[in-house]
Amino acid sequence: MKKLINLILLIFLLVSCQEGLAPIEKAIIKGKITFVGALPPDSLIKDLRVVAFNNYPPRDIVSEVLTGNAIFTESLLPIKNQECNYFIEIDKFPSTIAYLVVARQYGTLFEWDVVGIYSNDTVNYVPEKIVLSKPATINIDFVVDFNRKLPQPF
Repeated sequence: MKKLINLILLIFLLVSCQEGLAPIEKAIIKGKITFVGALPPDSLIKDLRVVAFNNYPPRDIVSEVLTGNAIFTESLLPIKNQECNYFIEIDKFPSTIAYLVVARQYGTLFEWDVVGIYSNDTVNYVPEKIVLSKPATINIDFVVDFNRKLPQPF
């Protein structure tokens, strides 16, 4: 009887793993953030992350994160030598990143601003879309100047 139960559990496990035990293929967006000019005091950089939003403009950060429409890096603090590296893994295909930004928390949990935007437009900062149809590695570097005011989506 015990062997039968173990066999049923094994079959259930194998059937529930539709792809078997194959690794999940992911796309990676990675790069370097270079900071120019003076950094604000630590009291004005409580957290720093790169965030990939599926929607532009995002409705609001909390709902975008809770619905899976925003993926973000771990905290990128502390900043050393005026630069840091980041990476984001994406495992849903096809996927479109409509808004890739460097975001800074400057106050409470809900006080964030955009300090870097993936854009080729240096006047209006219209975001560039990233379309991912399959696993790939994409390198995107940012230059962040905390003295430059960027358009905010919220």
